[in-house]
Amino acid sequence: MIDVFLNKVKDYSIDYLDNKIKIYGISQNPDTNDYMMVLGDHYGEMYCINCEKPYKNGYKWCEPCQMKYLKGEFKNWTSGNERIDYFIQEMQSKIDCPTDNVFEWISFNQFS
Repeated sequence: MIDVFLNKVKDYSIDYLDNKIKIYGISQNPDTNDYMMVLGDHYGEMYCINCEKPYKNGYKWCEPCQMKYLKGEFKNWTSGNERIDYFIQEMQSKIDCPTDNVFEWISFNQFS
């Protein structure tokens, strides 16, 4: 039984750079005596936590989820001017790179 488990650990012990989840060690549940692999929390560094698609270009950024979030926020803010609001929304809809700045309405009272 232990040999089967250790062989599974060896099979999973693939380099993190190959987009596999890294194993940090082995533990044992004291209640069941079952052995388990301790996996790194790098899953959230490789895949979007919302849609679970892999990130691209090494950035923790998911364009579809970012756009969905921004569109969902449209109703939660306003400049008080419909044309300004539309312009900001248009600028936000053009984001296509993780290094792009998110153009937004910044309320004057945030400047202090």
